Amino acid sequence: MKLLVAVKSCMRDRSRGAHDAIRNTWGSKVQGADVVFFVGASPLNVFLEDDEDSLPVVDNYDSLPFKTREILRWSISHGYDFTFLCDNDTFVIPDRLMSIGFEEYDYSGKFNRQPGRRFHYADDRGTYPDIYCWCSGGFGYFVSRRAAELVVASEPKVWAEDMYVGQVLGPYIQHGELKAAHLGDLAADISWHYPNHHSLQVYDPSSGWQQEMSERYK
Repeated sequence: MKLLVAVKSCMRDRSRGAHDAIRNTWGSKVQGADVVFFVGASPLNVFLEDDEDSLPVVDNYDSLPFKTREILRWSISHGYDFTFLCDNDTFVIPDRLMSIGFEEYDYSGKFNRQPGRRFHYADDRGTYPDIYCWCSGGFGYFVSRRAAELVVASEPKVWAEDMYVGQVLGPYIQHGELKAAHLGDLAADISWHYPNHHSLQVYDPSSGWQQEMSERYK
C-alpha cells in the first residue's frame, strides 16, 4: 500500500517558512508514506526542493479546488493507492495517523454528519439547500485511488476544496458504490488545524506553533 501525504500550500506560504515548519517537526517523523508539498504555478526561476512540486493552477485560495484536483491527478500518475490531503497549518502525529485504519475506506476523515447524507448549508459565499456532507480539509482526509479518479474527472463547482471533494463522492457513497467513514479519533488526538485552536487568527509559520505542538506530543 502506497500512501501520499499531500500538503496543500502556495508560494507565499512556502516563502514564509510553512514547509520548513513541517519538515522540522512532524514531517520528519512520517514513515511508510511520502510527504510532498504542492504549490500552484510558480516563476521559472524558483528552485523547488525534492519534496515540492508545482501544479498548473492559479496559486491562490479560490483556486484550491483546482489545486486539489491536480494533486490527486499527480498522486494517481505516481502510483499511490491512497492520498492524505491536509493544509500547511495542519499538525499530525504520524504513527497514529498511519494506524487509524483509513485503508478500509475510499473516503475518510472528520465528518460533521453521516457520510453520504445531504443537508442544508449556508456560508458567506452562498446557500446550498441540498449538499452532501464532506470531510474537513483542515484536519485532513484520505481518498483512495478509486475515489481520486472520480474527483479528477469532475469539474469543481463549489468554492471550498473539501466541499468539492464531498460533492463528487457523495452520490457514490449514498448509493453504496464507495465506502466512507468518520474517523472519530482523527480530530481528537491525531490531527490539529491551527485556526480551530487559535480563534481564527491568521497562521504565521514563524510563530512556532508546529514546534510547540511537536514538543507537546513527542
